Amino acid sequence: MSELVPVVCPFCGVGCGMYLQLLDDGLVATLPSRNDPISAGRLCMRGWRAGDLLVNSQRLTSPQVGGEPTSWTEALQQASQLLKGIAGSWQQVT
Repeated sequence: MSELVPVVCPFCGVGCGMYLQLLDDGLVATLPSRNDPISAGRLCMRGWRAGDLLVNSQRLTSPQVGGEPTSWTEALQQASQLLKGIAGSWQQVT
């Protein structure tokens, strides 16, 4: 038995409504939402392939720092430090 999960397409700012459906063989099907006011039952090629991201063998499933797996706490601390450095240099320019 499969379940339809309503989602918003992640590929651009339009926000097309669609459904992801887990199939018996583990693949994920993408279906347009016919009731969605934005997409009105249509999807672009990227939207039709959105389910492929979930089953891609190269998909990252945990955070990495410098190409090495790490905890979310460490990854967020590293990102925070990098953003503070960028913000500091930007403030000096203006």
